Amino acid sequence: MLYDVIVIGSGISGLYAALYAKKSGLKVAVITKSNPFRSNSSVASGGINAVIDLSAYDSVERHVNDTVAGSDGLSHRANIQSMCAEAPNIIWELKEMGVRFDSDDNGDVKQRPFGGASANRTCYIADRTGASIVQTLFVKCKN
Repeated sequence: MLYDVIVIGSGISGLYAALYAKKSGLKVAVITKSNPFRSNSSVASGGINAVIDLSAYDSVERHVNDTVAGSDGLSHRANIQSMCAEAPNIIWELKEMGVRFDSDDNGDVKQRPFGGASANRTCYIADRTGASIVQTLFVKCKN
């Protein structure tokens, strides 16, 4: 069989790329060295940082500054600015796909402190964030 796109790796990035290629109508193959549910993404438990609640003393610029500081100067600020600005949209997109982030009584995504963040901005799914996202993306890619 011939493919339009071959994705190497079945972690979150690989599955996300495969899903977008598939949505574009392309024939996609994903090549992985092991079971996707054993990828580094699957065993990641912490969560995803995103500035969702701007009223909670947080901002995209603060997220950018925390990320740049945590990179020990090995980052490209413009890329980080883009990533931090897009992060809330990715959280909403994952929710629409069926990822069930921990939520409060109002249905809003819960956020907690994590790593070097100066605000509660880590969106999570108990202690299985990566596994839940990989599972959701895997199913979406197969359908």
